[in-house]
Amino acid sequence: MRLLALVFAEFVGMFIDDEFLAVALLAVVGFAAVLAFFVHAPAFLVGVALLAGCLIVLVASAVKGIRRG
Repeated sequence: MRLLALVFAEFVGMFIDDEFLAVALLAVVGFAAVLAFFVHAPAFLVGVALLAGCLIVLVASAVKGIRRG
């Protein structure tokens, strides 16, 4: 049981290791959800927002990681 808890903690740690990346991606997905469900934007626009947001977050996270060392 202890091994299972350790494996689970490591698995979760892979996704929550970089708090900025996790929170920024949640914000991008939340923004896309608002576009889709409340604004009733076309699916193409929602897809473009997701793609652009994820790419911006990826570049920002990479730059932050490079500066951190």
